[in-house]
Amino acid sequence: MPFQTTVNTYPAPACAGDFASDNPRASLVSPEAGFVAGSGGVNAGVFAWVQNDGKTVQNVADGVVLTFGTPAASDGTGYTTASGLATTGGSGSGCTVSITASGGAITAATVTSGGTGYKIGDVLTVVQSGGAAGTLTVATITPTGQMGFVPRRQQGLITTYLAEYGNNVPAGFAVTVMRTGDYWFKANNNAAVRGQKIFANLSDGTTQTAATGATVSGYIETNFFVSQACGSGELGIMSY
Repeated sequence: MPFQTTVNTYPAPACAGDFASDNPRASLVSPEAGFVAGSGGVNAGVFAWVQNDGKTVQNVADGVVLTFGTPAASDGTGYTTASGLATTGGSGSGCTVSITASGGAITAATVTSGGTGYKIGDVLTVVQSGGAAGTLTVATITPTGQMGFVPRRQQGLITTYLAEYGNNVPAGFAVTVMRTGDYWFKANNNAAVRGQKIFANLSDGTTQTAATGATVSGYIETNFFVSQACGSGELGIMSY
């Protein structure tokens, strides 16, 4: 541990993920053997999703594919315009697409069936006789698994040797995910105003605030709202 060089005038009130009150709170109902942290572990103090298998929890959502990113200028060879084509790859299954092709390359694609279990950033390969190496990157999804907040108490660990802090539940460890209660959270990207809703990043579970019903790219609105305001990058309290 390095030598202390500063003394804060006011100690931090809490850490993200701490319980903010003794009010009633409830967790997601787990399967018989309980929820377990998925690959890479689960970070506490942010949101997480139950994955397609119904028992694994990760800070990244999976679900039904909605849209793809714009294909590369020379995406694949030998493709022709068609609909209902199967795909391979990614973390899910069952996604089919309609493509527009020019000169053998895919120039546009839309979802025919969104499948299940896919994550933002998954790269799918389009299957068509005569076509090769045509890939599409998942841009947006509709999450299908249960979502909740991962509290820090008695489950966030320091997992890196000699590290001074950590907030990770290692892969394979039991994990509790909360659906109601009062919790300390970190306001990322903007100040948190009392009454705003909490939005969860679909790729890492981190929190941001915005007005009820707002569209925040890459985030999904949760049931939680800001009950104690704070500045950007600071800790506030959210409740539901």
